[in-house]
Amino acid sequence: MPPYSILYFTLFFLLAFFLIWTIDRDKYASQIPTVAFGVLLILFLGLRFEVGRDYPIYKDAFENDFSSHSQHMSKIWKTYNEVLRFLHLDFSVWTLGVAALFIPLTLWGYKKQSYRFAIAALTFILVWKLYFESFNIVRQCMAQAICLFAVPFFRDRRYLETLIVLLLAFLTHSSAIVMFVLVPLFFVRYNRVFMGVMFALSLSLLPIVSKALLLFLIPYLPFNTTYIQQMYDTQEGGGSGIMYYFNTLIAFYILWREKDLLNRDRSLLPYINSFFIATVITNTFVFFQVADRFMYYPFFFLPILVSNLYEKGNQYDRIAIIILLFAQSIITMRNITNTNESFYNYKIILHDKDAPNDFWVNPTHNQTFSLSLFGGNNKPN
Repeated sequence: MPPYSILYFTLFFLLAFFLIWTIDRDKYASQIPTVAFGVLLILFLGLRFEVGRDYPIYKDAFENDFSSHSQHMSKIWKTYNEVLRFLHLDFSVWTLGVAALFIPLTLWGYKKQSYRFAIAALTFILVWKLYFESFNIVRQCMAQAICLFAVPFFRDRRYLETLIVLLLAFLTHSSAIVMFVLVPLFFVRYNRVFMGVMFALSLSLLPIVSKALLLFLIPYLPFNTTYIQQMYDTQEGGGSGIMYYFNTLIAFYILWREKDLLNRDRSLLPYINSFFIATVITNTFVFFQVADRFMYYPFFFLPILVSNLYEKGNQYDRIAIIILLFAQSIITMRNITNTNESFYNYKIILHDKDAPNDFWVNPTHNQTFSLSLFGGNNKPN
């Protein structure tokens, strides 16, 4: 990893850990540490340059109104692009604006539902498929943040507000349609034997059956089936697959502890079920990333579960949580240092946009760089 990337990530994590520690000590006093933590997350996400697998897609959609990427975006995102272009702002403002909305929504949702917000915040930055995935699947993560508010509304039987939240999430990203089904399912008390069988099947039979079924249905589906035909692996599926078994083992542990946990606090039910459902979805669609991405919606509630389980559980529950976060943080560090991921060469927009892509990687270059936030007509290579 280039030295400047190491510096950025080191500063980010040191500041984040310090602010989380401060938040935990500042429960009943000033909210300044929470605001500072939010600002840190916004800046690290919003000031990135060419970081994230979908970064070129969003940039192309912003700069080329008639591109295929732009045409596939919903009206909300097209309007956002049009407003920024009308104001003669460049794509760097697009990323910063999205971050400035996504982070407060997410932290507000976690703070509203967590017994110990500091632990939820720690989980958010340590688990790869939460904060750092928002560098990649931008629109879906925004929809996930909106969906956080559906659970407390549904729990309080405020069904109209629940519907409005889910409709807004759907307008943000069409994949949020899955939450119309999942939110009610979060509140069902499942038979533990049934759920245990589902865990076992999701690691064995269900992936085979679901793949065969999708292949059979391809000629009859009334939409573009390119992604289904490709059947590409998920990021974890391309590796050893050990994390599938690890996460399922954690799910089995929580299932074993579920009765006692719900006796302690009934409100844990939707968050426990969200982890159960996420586990079944990701195991079942291990071969198929498009369907696997539905998993991100229930998985986005993980920080709330970790926080509340840590507070309401016993010492063994806390040990399980520590093991879970440690394992997930290893995955995060592995992905950040992966040369195939753009995080490896993390850059911010405060640099010379006329420089070649390898400018920051090759220390022999000796050029001046601009600290201008807006690059005018200059475009990155």
